[in-house]
Amino acid sequence: RLGQAFIRKAAELLKKGGVAWIVANRHLPYEAELNAAFKRVRLVAEAGGYKLFEAVK
Repeated sequence: RLGQAFIRKAAELLKKGGVAWIVANRHLPYEAELNAAFKRVRLVAEAGGYKLFEAVK
């Protein structure tokens, strides 16, 4: 739940067009929370057990 709360807070604090870069363990299901909180979400990379997202408000 900590990761989901972080995503919601990041979206709340960013201005329109602001970008959050999120690194997460590959097995954690953050995609739904990112898509709900941000206008655009892109998986940039996935390697070594991690995934990197670019999330634009």
